[in-house]
Amino acid sequence: MRIKNYDHIIIGGGIQGTATAFFLSRRGEKVILFEKDKIAQHASGLNAGGIRTLGRKLEEIPLSILSMEYWNKIEKILGKQSLFFKSNYIKVTKSQNDLKKAQKRIELLENSGFYHEICIDKKELKKYVSNISDSYVGGVLVEGNGWAKPYEVVSGFIEKALSFGAKVFENTKVLRCKKVNSNWIVETSSGLFSSPRIINCAGAWGAEIAKILGDEFKIKAYAPMLILTNAYPKTLKPILGILDKTLSLKQIDTGQFLIGGGAKAKASLKQNSSKLNFRGINEMFDNAKSVIPNLETAKFQRIWSGIEGYFPDNLPVIGYGSKDGILHAFGFSAHGFQLGPAVGELLADLSMNRQSRLDISKLSPSRFVS
Repeated sequence: MRIKNYDHIIIGGGIQGTATAFFLSRRGEKVILFEKDKIAQHASGLNAGGIRTLGRKLEEIPLSILSMEYWNKIEKILGKQSLFFKSNYIKVTKSQNDLKKAQKRIELLENSGFYHEICIDKKELKKYVSNISDSYVGGVLVEGNGWAKPYEVVSGFIEKALSFGAKVFENTKVLRCKKVNSNWIVETSSGLFSSPRIINCAGAWGAEIAKILGDEFKIKAYAPMLILTNAYPKTLKPILGILDKTLSLKQIDTGQFLIGGGAKAKASLKQNSSKLNFRGINEMFDNAKSVIPNLETAKFQRIWSGIEGYFPDNLPVIGYGSKDGILHAFGFSAHGFQLGPAVGELLADLSMNRQSRLDISKLSPSRFVS
């Protein structure tokens, strides 16, 4: 059987994989991407589309800020309109004690050179969200965040990569990988392929691919759930969260409310599916109503979930594996969509043996690989 040769093999057709294919192919590299199902079929195409630097762990803030450079020009980069909607992001609270804790975090961030989060009081909060429940006393604000359309963005990256000469094989499973001299021979359900570099962007299935490549990771899979309501007159401009709960609440361009955060469905990597958790859905909806009481009359128009991979510290692995020519980028713990463009740039740099713009050593796979 004839072996087809490439400069880079990418495994996974979510935001990380497609963005990496875009950056590499734009630089003239010969790239092929394998996706076991369809492009954007899983978490990258099924998430809430939150584009936030707010609330990030210190280790990933530089990556998040770098990614904002791309989000602010994503429509120009991909040649599509209505992909990214800029807005403020506010995490609100009913507790003055929570505000004090938030202020301490802000001081820690500022000591590390990050000045994007600010505390606001009840009066300022009402200026941003006039119909918020009176029980909320303030929150933490970041200006210039927003939300994007996940499926359209991921599709846009792969369409651009294809226009630059990349190859994409959907419905293609990676079965085995073997190092022969300086190249990796990759056996797939669509044939044999060869490359000196393999980039594992397989999302929740990243640990399975890593095992094929000689690295062992322990990762848990969950499926965060989302609720889409009926449309309302457009009144909510910021994206809202709650400081002591995991909530994402936004009113999208159609006037519908998109509610996510916290509630997770049962996920099965083996069966490639998730089972909705209706108790969790109701709790998530109750949290949203506690912020915007007008949602009491809302009706659910759609409920769905996408399977995500989680590491114990809720940070991804990004960097070299234990074997030459292997890169891993997965386990983004339900907040990888916003990071996608920056991760794509960094993986392209690393795979081409270039110096990357950021030090991502704290996200190294070496902290987990055994």
